[in-house]
Amino acid sequence: MIHYKMFTEGVIFLMKRKNKTGIKLLTSLIEKLQGQQAATTDYITPLVYLYRAYGYFVQDEFDKALKDYIKSN
Repeated sequence: MIHYKMFTEGVIFLMKRKNKTGIKLLTSLIEKLQGQQAATTDYITPLVYLYRAYGYFVQDEFDKALKDYIKSN
């Protein structure tokens, strides 16, 4: 099952500039998505990586941001 609530909360925390909490939620979501079938997570996984890349970018963690950005494409 895809965790829409966790994704939404992670993005909202990033928008509120609570980046560490947002990144932590999105990282937890990525770990949960890795155990699921690719067909059910294909459309949300790139978005999770993209938003986490944004969180890393805002925190000046450019290497991590770039890695997540590449994974999102």
